[in-house]
Amino acid sequence: MKRKISRVKILSFILVIEVSAVFAYFFHGSYHNNSNAVTVVTAAFSILAGFLVAVLGIGWDERVIRSRTWRASAIELDLIKKDIRKHQGMFYLYLSVLTLAFISSLDFKIFHIDECIDFAVLFFSCIALVYSFRLPGYLMRRNVAELDRIVRERQLRETSTRQSETQEQPPTSAQQ
Repeated sequence: MKRKISRVKILSFILVIEVSAVFAYFFHGSYHNNSNAVTVVTAAFSILAGFLVAVLGIGWDERVIRSRTWRASAIELDLIKKDIRKHQGMFYLYLSVLTLAFISSLDFKIFHIDECIDFAVLFFSCIALVYSFRLPGYLMRRNVAELDRIVRERQLRETSTRQSETQEQPPTSAQQ
């Protein structure tokens, strides 16, 4: 099964890479030996990683079980796996930023590697922040879609129950 590749997603990814590279280029000097910047980066990405772990744990515990048929469960499971892969990438990006921030705090003096590490910290931090802003909207859309599905199921169930009740009632004396 071939999936279409969205041109908008590709162009937005390229834009994010370019903006992140420009940001890292101009500000990596300000990051070096700045303990406040290191603290902010490590605290922010630790919190984001914890939030993402909570989202992964809460969001998918019973979605497959609630499906009515095994086919619906299989489809739901495929969607869950796709979501988890996306969030897994974000989680690894957060961990990469934290690892690079730790390495940059070691203050290497060999071959100007400290400048490269500072550049990498800011580059990946910028990418991670941009994509983190998309997470709340995605979670809201997913939860609203799930609530819409539940409401539709209840509506169908109640409509079919009312129809079966009206068909089973014997005619009243006024109807005969």
